[in-house]
Amino acid sequence: MEFSQYNVANNAVDSLLKFLKPYHPSLPLSVKSLKETPRSVDVKLLNNGQYAHLGLQQGLLIKSEKGFAHRVDKVLIDVFVDGVKIYNSVREESWPIMARGVDFKNSKPFVVGIFYGASKPDPIEEYLRDYMDEMKDLLANGITILGRCYEFEVRFYLGDAPARAYSKKTSGHTSKAGCERCDQEGGYEDNTVTYSTTVGAERTDDSFNKSEGC
Repeated sequence: MEFSQYNVANNAVDSLLKFLKPYHPSLPLSVKSLKETPRSVDVKLLNNGQYAHLGLQQGLLIKSEKGFAHRVDKVLIDVFVDGVKIYNSVREESWPIMARGVDFKNSKPFVVGIFYGASKPDPIEEYLRDYMDEMKDLLANGITILGRCYEFEVRFYLGDAPARAYSKKTSGHTSKAGCERCDQEGGYEDNTVTYSTTVGAERTDDSFNKSEGC
C-alpha cells in the first residue's frame, strides 16, 4: 500500500488508525504495521565485515511523501559514499551509501546501505552490488511518485578523493597516475609526485574500463 500515491503523510494515517481502532479492532495502530514495514533487514557478509541494504527506492518513496518543492519532470538525486571511523581506539570503519532527492520538500539525506567492518569494504563489488542493481532498474524504468512515473537521474556522486578512488578501483590521487579525469601521468621529484600544468586527454568510459587496475 503506497500512501505517497495520494499524498497522505504517515502521521495522518497513524491518527486515522487510532480513531478507527475501537470500531475495527483488527486494525493495527501504526502505519508501519499496516505497511508491514520490516523491523529488521538482511545482513550480507563480506570478507571483512557486514553490509545491510536499506533500499534506494524505498528511501526515495518515504522522502517524497511531502511532495516536490516545485514542478519537476525528472527525479534527480545526489549520492554520497565515504568511510568514517566510529571509534578512535579500534580499526573498524563504517561506510554508508547515502542519497538525497534534490527537488523533494524533504531533501534531507537518507541511508541507502551501510557497511561496518575492519577497514574498507571488501570486495567493493559486493558492497555496491545491491545499490547498483536498484540504480540500473531506476535508470531504465523510472520511479513512480504520487501516482506519476518520473525519469530518474543521478546529478552528483560525492565523496573525498580516497573514497572515489577506492569505489572506482583506480589509483589514489597521490600516485603517479592519480588524475581521475585525464590520462596525464606525474613524475617523482624529491620523493614527491609532481604533475605538469598541461592537461592530458580526457578519460572516457571506454578508456576507463580498459585502464589498468579497473
